[in-house]
Amino acid sequence: ESWNDEWIITYLSSNKITGLSHEIDVMENLDLITVNPSGSIDLKPGWEKRVPQIILIDMKEWGTEVDPHNLFCIHPSVKSALEMAWERVDDYGWRYANETDAIEENNEVVFDDEEYYLRKQIFEENFNNFVNEDSGMGNFGI
Repeated sequence: ESWNDEWIITYLSSNKITGLSHEIDVMENLDLITVNPSGSIDLKPGWEKRVPQIILIDMKEWGTEVDPHNLFCIHPSVKSALEMAWERVDDYGWRYANETDAIEENNEVVFDDEEYYLRKQIFEENFNNFVNEDSGMGNFGI
């Protein structure tokens, strides 16, 4: 029976089925989590300062104010840690909220939204070109 449980876990966490193991690897490489010898996963201290910009942009949709009933099922400790660590600078970008000295000195924006959206647009165009070339159909396919 234990072999069956291990097989189910291996199957469901495989990259071909859910991609869960890839996501864990990415979060570990970003230094957000650690996988303990027992197999449990913990957030590393200071993880909230190392999140990628896409998480902060997504937070506009699932933050406490816009999602008071937690319809996105984000753990309250994750929400509160990110909301305490980051603050939105108008519609320009994100900066650390907890470092008042840095904010008072130069009001530095850590993540610029304009740069992110430009990178996203370039990625999407390249991906669309790749898919069109791979399928052999161009933009005006059947």
